[in-house]
Amino acid sequence: MTGRQRAAAAGSARRPGRAALWIWIVALVVGLALFPLLPGYPSPAFAVALIIGIVAAIVAATLDIRNRRAGASPRATGWVLGLGILALVIDLVLVITLVVGVLTRPNLTRVELRATGGPVFTVSFSDDVKQHVDEQWHDSGFARFNTAKSSTEITVNAPTGQAEQTVSCEIEWNGAVVAHETSTGGTVTCRYEAR
Repeated sequence: MTGRQRAAAAGSARRPGRAALWIWIVALVVGLALFPLLPGYPSPAFAVALIIGIVAAIVAATLDIRNRRAGASPRATGWVLGLGILALVIDLVLVITLVVGVLTRPNLTRVELRATGGPVFTVSFSDDVKQHVDEQWHDSGFARFNTAKSSTEITVNAPTGQAEQTVSCEIEWNGAVVAHETSTGGTVTCRYEAR
């Protein structure tokens, strides 16, 4: 084998090692860049996937460093390459999921409904998930939710037999109070429709 052939063989042997090195570096950087976004993920599965991706990149880095110190083993390089690719694929799936989620997310409005009405009273309202009918609240209460709807309503009722009880309701829409009603007749309704 001539010197030129040995150099070509050594260069081709280093290529998978270099590719593995860059793959795990990119996977680790992307994974760590996504980590601060962890609280915003819609599902715990995303957090688990991100952690698996970061761990795979760290294991690939550790194996790669050991492999380089001990001499390039093709088997170890294969493991480094495989773990790096796994970490990179997980990171890319998470990035794509986040981008698609941001682009397709409906405009959500933060809503807070508040009510007062004595020691025990009932409220009726609906959010995007379910209808709350005659839900019992004590002294004063509130409900917070996000909605894709453009309107909301809450009805407050004093307990049976206490028709003279003072009751009140309030609607906060994206941080601004948009409706407030009080009644001494035992029942009150607040409505709001965004324009």
